[in-house]
Amino acid sequence: MRDDDVTSAERRLRAVLQPDDERVRHVIAGALSPDRQIHPLRPLGLLAACVVALLVTVQLWRASAPLPPALHISGTGSVVVVTSADGKRWVVNVQRESTARGEYVIAFPR
Repeated sequence: MRDDDVTSAERRLRAVLQPDDERVRHVIAGALSPDRQIHPLRPLGLLAACVVALLVTVQLWRASAPLPPALHISGTGSVVVVTSADGKRWVVNVQRESTARGEYVIAFPR
């Protein structure tokens, strides 16, 4: 690319993005320095971030777990057994007077 093909905007952009030689030498010297030390708070910050991530993950996992049902309904035939989470049971024996289908019983604990 010739200099006369470069616009003034491109020249200004190159001047901003092109680091000076002193800065380049400083970065290279720091990266290759044998006595380079890790900042003492960096491992603690990483550990704290991991702990926070773990706590958030556990909370999200616990929140997404399904709750146990409040009532468990079972039975055979006309006998229905309703068991609550605290162990109370209700036995409902429905005597059918008709053969119509669609009848049901709802039991509420007191």
